[in-house]
Amino acid sequence: MSARQTDLLQEEIRKMLKFQIIEIGESDYASPMILVEIPGSDPRPCIDYRKQNEVIRTQFYPLPNIEHRIETVAAAKYITLLYLTKGYWQIPLTPKAQRLAAFTTSFGTYRPLRMPFGLKNAPYYFSRLMAELHWCAKIKDEVEKLAYQLNEEAERTERPIRRLSKVMYGSTCADMQVDVMGECLSSIKHVVGREMANNQSVRRHLDAFTRGRIIGKLEEGRSVTSVAAEFGIAHSIVSRLWRQFQTTGTAIRGFSSGRPRGTTPADDRYIRFTVARRLHGGGLFARRPVRCVPLTPAHRRRRSLWCREHRNWRDNEWGRVLFTDESRFSFSSDSHRMLIWRERGSRNHPSNIIERDRYGGRGVLVWGGIMLGSRTDLHIFDAGSVNGTRYCNEILLPYVRLFRGAMGLQFLFMDDNAPCHRTVAAEQLLESEDIERMDWPARSPDLNPIEHVWYFLGRRLAARTLPPVTIRELRLCCKTNGQQCLNNSLTPSFSAWADAVKSA
Repeated sequence: MSARQTDLLQEEIRKMLKFQIIEIGESDYASPMILVEIPGSDPRPCIDYRKQNEVIRTQFYPLPNIEHRIETVAAAKYITLLYLTKGYWQIPLTPKAQRLAAFTTSFGTYRPLRMPFGLKNAPYYFSRLMAELHWCAKIKDEVEKLAYQLNEEAERTERPIRRLSKVMYGSTCADMQVDVMGECLSSIKHVVGREMANNQSVRRHLDAFTRGRIIGKLEEGRSVTSVAAEFGIAHSIVSRLWRQFQTTGTAIRGFSSGRPRGTTPADDRYIRFTVARRLHGGGLFARRPVRCVPLTPAHRRRRSLWCREHRNWRDNEWGRVLFTDESRFSFSSDSHRMLIWRERGSRNHPSNIIERDRYGGRGVLVWGGIMLGSRTDLHIFDAGSVNGTRYCNEILLPYVRLFRGAMGLQFLFMDDNAPCHRTVAAEQLLESEDIERMDWPARSPDLNPIEHVWYFLGRRLAARTLPPVTIRELRLCCKTNGQQCLNNSLTPSFSAWADAVKSA
């Protein structure tokens, strides 16, 4: 850090010590104070709370409706503004918060006594404080009562300021200003004055009695201008009401379906593209969330235990495991792709995952098995449910037993906890054939590398120009495309699966 930058930091520290915003102290928590380069001006000292913000739970506070605020003050003659210098410094911190928010520099460690800038939830607490303070509600009530006398406004303003000085003690109340503005309010970038204080800026619906009185005076021969001035409403409102009466014979206000459309289709496209660019600039991109089955805490514990037990296995140990599974493919697409906005590298974050159970339907059930350097043929079950007997006769005997004979005693068989896999007949057959079965955590299809094969097969079926329309066509498509997926995705499947086990 250069000498000029060090002087800037020291000047900022001296200023905060003078106003009793910070104090010299020690803490077991400390964040660095850095200089933020701003184009066109000197570097600005800032406390780097990024590590703190990563572990802080985000809290939100609703933003006020600016249109409602503008309409509230539009008819006022005098408006009171209260200026706070560095609003966060008006909020004192508890001793615990002072210890956690401590920061360090090259020339000492300091503890903030007031809310510092840079904490994630600082805007939340400041907004909540402004909404909950009694004087804030006082000012709102006074503005809504439309104070027309300057002396009365000044007398009302003294009470909130005295209360404000008691709540926000000892900091920058001396910098607070009170401006009584009679013609316009420019601090919120909206001109609100006597010209706009008419009903042209605040839309107000006339009741049926007032409408009748206006029509009666116009029928007497009075001009639209004089009637509008008498009732204190815009000329256009009276003119429109008179035209309505002459056209329809009634002045009753009809019921509308809601607020009229305020933007055109071109505006909507511009807004959509602008939002997309802003999101991309902030590192958010449209990505599909990761799907997983609903998991209970017990399921998560068993999955974590299984991953810890097998995370250090080598390729020769995994090479003796035959991973098997069944998957159902139907005529209707089950992709249910949904785009979400997320940052890069946050694919497996809980907020980006959609829990979903697979659903059945008219289709075929396909079984397959893979291992490092080898695979089984795809087996498509005939119509009907698969029970323990069918599983033994169609899967274990013709496929698994042959792999056991080729691999020998080191062979390890993996299947999930489906009811047909855990029948007494299946257990007895595996025991009689001396086939060792791998323990498998419940509801863990994502830990099975063969799931990648089903994913690629589903993509191939969904991408066909002419999708199958009969069971026979669907069986043929699964057979031909499934063999290609098994041949092309063995190595990527095991690579992605090994990474998943280590990360879990």
